[in-house]
Amino acid sequence: MTEYGSITSFDSSAGRGTITPEKGGDALSFRTSDLAVMSVAPVAEQRYGYDVRKAGDGKTYAINLRQQSKVDTHKEQAEAQKA
Repeated sequence: MTEYGSITSFDSSAGRGTITPEKGGDALSFRTSDLAVMSVAPVAEQRYGYDVRKAGDGKTYAINLRQQSKVDTHKEQAEAQKA
């Protein structure tokens, strides 16, 4: 299930970043390879959709990060109003 959050930080030279879930909780780490599209580096406060993966060490990571456009946000709001 897709979750949503805002980029907290991204260091392109280290190839790592963090995203803070909208629904609360601790920030999740991700790697450059976890970005679905890497044409533009993520910037703090950008909204991304992502999936969650638990690693063997018990930590939770964000994977398959996808930047959310305004169109996506409007679709989500419309669907939420129907419920």
